[in-house]
Amino acid sequence: MRRKVGILGGTFDPPHYGHLVLAEQVLDQTQVNEIWFMPTNVPPHKKNEGMATKEQRLKMAELAIKDQERFFCE
Repeated sequence: MRRKVGILGGTFDPPHYGHLVLAEQVLDQTQVNEIWFMPTNVPPHKKNEGMATKEQRLKMAELAIKDQERFFCE
């Protein structure tokens, strides 16, 4: 069986309820089987001052989705 994967990328600084609701709606309203949260590097339009590090943002995303069976983080 072919897996259908949704990708949700962003800085996730911090990840919030809106990210989770969006991902849940994609699962509910499409044939996507799983959602992968992918924290991005610092985008050029944002200042790096005061931002969490990429490692911190990855950890925050992992913690935000830890109870969701069909959410993954990379």
